[in-house]
Amino acid sequence: MKLDINVRLGFFPSLRCLKVFGVLIFSGFFAAQTFSQTSINLDTVFVGDDGNTEDTTGYGAVSYDYYIGKYEVTNSEYAAFLNAVAATDTYVLWHQSMSIERTGSSGDYSYGVVGGQAKHPVLRVNFYNAARFANWLMNGQPTGSQDSSTTETGFYTFSDATTISSQGTRSASLIDGKNWVAIASEDEWYKAAYYDPTLNSGSGG
Repeated sequence: MKLDINVRLGFFPSLRCLKVFGVLIFSGFFAAQTFSQTSINLDTVFVGDDGNTEDTTGYGAVSYDYYIGKYEVTNSEYAAFLNAVAATDTYVLWHQSMSIERTGSSGDYSYGVVGGQAKHPVLRVNFYNAARFANWLMNGQPTGSQDSSTTETGFYTFSDATTISSQGTRSASLIDGKNWVAIASEDEWYKAAYYDPTLNSGSGG
């Protein structure tokens, strides 16, 4: 099974699909429709009909089946991520303009969502934040410092704060024995949003 973690972090077109700079959406190769781990559960939608042709816009062709996040990543979900890996926020995963408040001092930071904003999409997330969020999901939502066991390896391999030295391949295969999780590509997001397998006499479009 292929999974496409369209991390709806507010990326694409806002964070939802393009490279997240607003809303986080994830995609990936998952074994089930709900990405369940210790701290948060993210609902996903299966997108099949692998090998479809691109739309007239040039977007939407995906050679593998995958799952994509059903909703944008919320403030509550992102706060759980911060509480797991940002007691010392080495790579600045938190932004003061988020609807997430930080208390304490470095080494003992904790995070809470502003009242009434728990289910709203998280904003002020950049590409590197989103990639680390995807790695954290892929690694099983561990708790600890921002290092190779939590945020620095997974689908994306970081060599420093803003350098990704390598990344996994989007396919129907596992990566290092794990379901892969990544920021949704434009084609993955476009297909999930617009593709209709019943069009063109059943050939899709």
